[in-house]
Order: sequence, then structure tokens, then C-alpha cells
Amino acid sequence: MDTWLRRALWERVPRDHREHPEQLRRRQLVAAVGLVAGAVVLRISLGLEPGSPWFYAGSLGLSALWAGAAFASGELHLGRITTAAVDTSKDDGGVPVIAILAAILALVAIAAAAVVARRRRHDDQFGGDDPPDAA
Repeated sequence: MDTWLRRALWERVPRDHREHPEQLRRRQLVAAVGLVAGAVVLRISLGLEPGSPWFYAGSLGLSALWAGAAFASGELHLGRITTAAVDTSKDDGGVPVIAILAAILALVAIAAAAVVARRRRHDDQFGGDDPPDAA
């Protein structure tokens, strides 16, 4: 498992050279600016009160910003992963491996959300875990 993770997530696979280096740098710059701007908007929107109109506006604005940055950065390259079982450096099967990794990450996020929701429900039901007032 350690070898598979190292090969799938860490080892570099040579990039294709179909686009000019300046185009690649522009794409990377647009992606970086979109990431930083999105992080700022995310921080602001998460600081708003849930249920307020500004919370929904902030969430929609964040979605629009990230979608705009994704379209502005250009064509999506699916990438390549080299593992012992699958060599996708020949564009013959990288999508299933990437889809499996994405599904695992989605399940982790859903499980974390379920834990937070259960904790919040427990706190609402039993009064939370606020410390008693010191008199």
C-alpha cells in the first residue's frame, strides 16, 4: 500500500509538452490566483451567520469565483499516474485511478460532515460542553 500511495501521489510523471511553457505558466498563475482569492472568499463566507442572505451570497460568490478561475485557466489535463498495476503514462487508464482517489476523498469528507452534524445535534440536545460559569 505504501508503494502504491507513493507512486500514485508523490512520484513525478513527465508532463506532456503539447503546450508552450508560457501557456503553462499562465495557467498556473490563473490557478494560483483563483486558489488564493477563493480561500479569502471562503474565509469570509464561513465567518457569516448561517441562514443569513449574506451567507448564501458568499457561497454563491465562491462557487462563481472558482468556476470562473477553472474556465479561465484553460483546458483540463487529466494527468498521469504510474502504479505497479496501472501505467497511465500512455493515456490508457488514468481516469479510473483518479476517480477512485476522488471517491475516497469524497467519502472522507462526508464522514467528517456526519461526525460534525452528530456532535452539533448532541450539543443542542444536552446543552453543549460549555464550562460552568465561575462565580
